[in-house]
Amino acid sequence: MSRFPIVILNSKLFREPSIEGSQFSPGTEKLSGLAMQKMRSRAKTHFPSVLLTLISIIQALALELMWSKIVESDFL
Repeated sequence: MSRFPIVILNSKLFREPSIEGSQFSPGTEKLSGLAMQKMRSRAKTHFPSVLLTLISIIQALALELMWSKIVESDFL
């Protein structure tokens, strides 16, 4: 007997859409568009904080590099 559970996945959940046409109902495109609008508005709302976080990370890396150069310097 195995210690790990056996998981059987439903293949319909992971099926890729066919090239000839979508297997979803026509209303799904509208729902998809609404979901995309919601994601886009969330991205616009959170962009300033994400940008500030990325700039802070870059600044911390630059400070770390500068500090390592200062510590190695014979001037001090």
